[in-house]
Amino acid sequence: MSDAQPDREKEGDAPAGPRNPWVGWIAWVVLAPVLYVLSVGPVYWLAFKGYLPQEVLSIYAPLECLSGDLESQFKAYIRWWIL
Repeated sequence: MSDAQPDREKEGDAPAGPRNPWVGWIAWVVLAPVLYVLSVGPVYWLAFKGYLPQEVLSIYAPLECLSGDLESQFKAYIRWWIL
């Protein structure tokens, strides 16, 4: 009989992935808002060039509530993509 455990990975095998299923959920919760905000530039550019209809820009309506310096930085980011 062999002394090797059947559950052990063989040397050279790829890792099985995250052990905790919450790691994936936490990553999505953190990444989704970041990707949402960063995607506004490319989407504005595509709409400005005519590749997307202007109605697509309505999905970014919640970002209109930004105020103060954050709003000016956000608008500068959008202008960077358009110009």
